[in-house]
Amino acid sequence: MKNSERTLLRLHGVRHAFTDATGQTRPVLENFSLQLQARERVALLGLSGSGKSTVLRIAMGLIQPTSGEVEVFGVRQSEIGNLSEPKFDRRRIGYVIQDGGLFPHLSARQNLTLIAQEDSWSLAETQSRIEELCQLTRLPLSLLDKYPRELSGGQRQRVGLMRALLRKPELLLLDEPMGALDPITRDDLQRELGEMFEKLAIALLLVTHDLREARRLTDRIVLLNEGRIEQEGQWSDLVDRPASEFVRRFVGAQREVHA
Repeated sequence: MKNSERTLLRLHGVRHAFTDATGQTRPVLENFSLQLQARERVALLGLSGSGKSTVLRIAMGLIQPTSGEVEVFGVRQSEIGNLSEPKFDRRRIGYVIQDGGLFPHLSARQNLTLIAQEDSWSLAETQSRIEELCQLTRLPLSLLDKYPRELSGGQRQRVGLMRALLRKPELLLLDEPMGALDPITRDDLQRELGEMFEKLAIALLLVTHDLREARRLTDRIVLLNEGRIEQEGQWSDLVDRPASEFVRRFVGAQREVHA
């Protein structure tokens, strides 16, 4: 099997439900199935509460679904805690959340070196990788000694992305990474990330509300509605061949916003 055909993430028939404070069970995902190959870029779209971020948390192993099968790097989630089975290494996954998710009491540089120290990297190795990532993300080195509150939203997002890429992961998970940015900064960062992802030989799973963002950054779009896949395909499939009234309305609303 070619490297680009390896399945990094597989979810099959996944169902997940949360129990709220009143004891009521609320389903979030219903019969959800998804495969992500090496170097493939996929977007998860949908309204708030449609289950997009839950998929990422399941992929990270942060939560275990109510039912269904989950494999990450060929290891079943149910086997991760079994000493007789291999564990997938979370260092092979980069995870970026909205606004970067940086530790506010640490400088940008300290947010990065914290991970390097955990892996016992040398100072020279750490500095070399940080300089490489600054060049990749177009972040001036001079900003690394500033604290998150002293950085703009776009700068914080770049540092968050650098932290996720520090270990050279095979899979990058992005959870609404540009949701808090102003339209101009968001447009600029989308363009830069599109160019960056073309250079990086990693798989990408992006959660977003923005159809244009999904089109610019990914190859395949999965549109969720109330925890189920409403339609899956390329941007042109959703626009030209909507599978339901929900898809038609979702696409129509997006096109009006960006008109």
